[in-house]
Amino acid sequence: MSRSPEIQAAAVRLFYEHGYNACSMKDIARVVGMTPPSLYNYIDSKQKLLRDIMFEGIGLLTADFDSAVAKSDDVIEQLRLAAEALTWHNIHRQTQAYVNTVEIPSLEEPARSQLIQRRRAYVRRWASLIERGVAEGVVTAPEPMLIAFNIVDLIAGLARWYQPTGRWSEDALIEHYGQLALHMLQCRQLVRQHGNI
Repeated sequence: MSRSPEIQAAAVRLFYEHGYNACSMKDIARVVGMTPPSLYNYIDSKQKLLRDIMFEGIGLLTADFDSAVAKSDDVIEQLRLAAEALTWHNIHRQTQAYVNTVEIPSLEEPARSQLIQRRRAYVRRWASLIERGVAEGVVTAPEPMLIAFNIVDLIAGLARWYQPTGRWSEDALIEHYGQLALHMLQCRQLVRQHGNI
């Protein structure tokens, strides 16, 4: 049985706690109870490990978005569901989500440019949804791509500070950020139906 998932999970935790540059393959080997030479049977390098973590992360993020918006045909509901899915992602995959944001500069080329391109493609999914809302007259967003970046960056901040034992429960945060995204987009239909959120 491959120990690659265990090694990747240990690397994510170490990168989250100490930063990529402060960790060595020796540190990762120690956490998983292996010798450094044995570790190289599963992974080529620390940089390859970081690439795997980062590209898996953006793949999961995109899949979460697609799954969320597929649950409804209503654009406002899709926007809310997408925001809730992004909130869930940053809570349940907190360490990886954090690493995926702060360690982009640690990626070497061409992986860094490829990852940035995939992250922008993810934000374009948001922008396309917002543009549809504008076209339908239910969303106000003069700059859809800019507000898409705003929403994604705002919710991504959860990975930096969320604590399971903190003041706000997971359910409360998911609801909060779902509604906040709609407020940022001035979703008229929502205001008409529910008044102030």
